[in-house]
Parts: sequence; C-alpha cells; structure tokens
Amino acid sequence: MDSIWQIRAPRIQGVRQGRNATVHKIANRATDRPRQMHQPPDVTVPISGNSAIPSVLQGLGVEPAAVFADAGVDLALFKDPENRISIITLGHLVRRCVETTNCAEFGLLVGQLAGTHTVGPVGLLASYVSNVESALHLLCRNLHLVRGGQVLSLEVAGEVAVLRYSIHHPGVEAVGVIEDAALACCFNIMRKLCGPQWLPREVRFSHRRPQNVRPYSRFFGTHLHFDADQSALVFSSHWLRHEKGPAAPELLKVLQQQVDSLAARDPGDLREVGALDAPGSAFAIAVDGGYAYVADGDWGVRVIDVSDPTDPTRSE
Repeated sequence: MDSIWQIRAPRIQGVRQGRNATVHKIANRATDRPRQMHQPPDVTVPISGNSAIPSVLQGLGVEPAAVFADAGVDLALFKDPENRISIITLGHLVRRCVETTNCAEFGLLVGQLAGTHTVGPVGLLASYVSNVESALHLLCRNLHLVRGGQVLSLEVAGEVAVLRYSIHHPGVEAVGVIEDAALACCFNIMRKLCGPQWLPREVRFSHRRPQNVRPYSRFFGTHLHFDADQSALVFSSHWLRHEKGPAAPELLKVLQQQVDSLAARDPGDLREVGALDAPGSAFAIAVDGGYAYVADGDWGVRVIDVSDPTDPTRSE
C-alpha cells in the first residue's frame, strides 16, 4: 500500500501528515472569522548541523572570522554544537559564505560532514531502531524538534521511495544552498542505515543547474535532476525493509526519553481533535473561517469543512 509520512513545520499551524496522507492536527480554534495571516516568529536550529562551516571556509582559503563578522554572527557560537542559531541568521551567513568564496557547492561541502550525529538524539535514536523504514519515519516525525522551520517527508509508491526535504519558514536566504547541505546529510544518514552499498536512483535539487556539477556527481554518484519541484533523494523502496542489528534495550530507552523530553518542550500548541483521509500527498494547509484549504499533491486543492473541528468533512 502506498503511504505518506510527513512532519509539520512547527510554525505552520493546522496540519501534520500521517500514514495514508491523513490530515492530522486540526487546530481547535475559533472558526467564526477569517484567520489573520502574520509573519511567524523566527525559529532556531542547532549549530551541530552546520558546525563544519568554519572549516569549509578555511579549506577554501577564506578566514572564517572575517566572513562571520561581515554577516554579524559571533564565530564563538560555533565552538559548541549544542548552541542554536536563528534560521534567518543562518541563511544570511550561508549567503555571505557563498558570495565570499564564490563556491556554488558550499552547502554540499558542509553537508558532506553531517549525518545522524548532527541531528541530536533524534538522529541517534534513528541509527539504532530495527529497520530503515522505522528510522526514517522517526526522523520525519521528529525533525522539527531539533531543526525548526524544516520538513522531512517520506513518500512510498510501489518500488520507489522519495525522501523529501524543504524549508517552510519564510524569509530564509540561500535556501538552495541549505537544501544541498541537507541532501548530503540525508545521503550520509542513508549510508549509515543501509551500509556503503546504498545508492539513490536520483537526487533532485530545487535550484537550477550549477555551472560545475562535478562535485555533485562525485559525491552522490547517480543521476542528478535540477530545477525539480522539491529537493529529494529517490531510491528503491526495498531498502526500507533493510534490517539492522539489534540495539541494547537500555540504550533505546534512554534515547527515546531524550526525544520525548524534546517533544514535551515543543512550543507548538496544536492537539489532534479530528482527522480526515486525503487520497493525495497533502503537504500544506491554510484555514479561513470554517474551511481548510489543503494542497493535496496531484489532486489539487481540496476544501475541507472544519466548522466542527472534531468531524472535518470534504466540501464538494
């Protein structure tokens, strides 16, 4: 059976994906007036996922201190991977790095040094669960706990699996560069889960084709598709059934407790009060009055009557 797993960006209120594209997390809010749209608060991401930025700059012959000062970022922040940085500030820093180094593949170089170890307890727990499918589901459900404003989703259709990544927080600069880093990180995670023999069928990039694609070809070793609708790794779905060695129950328990602790501190104020199956690949929602407008992949925009949040129904 085809299935969709997707997490919500913590600042996009109203929807989270589950199996069979079930629309979850319909907010229990007043629906007697149009929803007022506003700029969401900034979110932060851990330094751990971007800690390689100074070393990559040095490798390209650029002094990190000068670039960080120009971007208005304290270089000392990157000495501790547990520190956090605004995703808006990170985007600005990354843009200045690319402009200073004139290196289009800057994000790829940073992401090559990332993996499960840079996704906090969520990544560590994913490395020890029983199989690849369970690991990816865990990452998709919980990425927002450690990396706000970002979405990781897994879509399975027959023999093909697609692991998608995108930034949903508005106003972020250098999105394509950050997505390059995320794809490289996801590639490393898949190699960690499946072994060095794993290889995607295709890698999709939401940005245009760079003048020099050789760095991308060398790292990913497969077909590259630029100007795609969304950045993603495409691979054979049989890898989802790949079993890994059993982990110590005590270790799994400790890691799960750490993830649960992060979830308990999640600032999101949504709670599930109703659910409705959607046939497509629902990935975004907007609420106006008593109606929710769901972007449902190839099925287009579906209108859902949520005047009773406990019993959402399709509006024909």
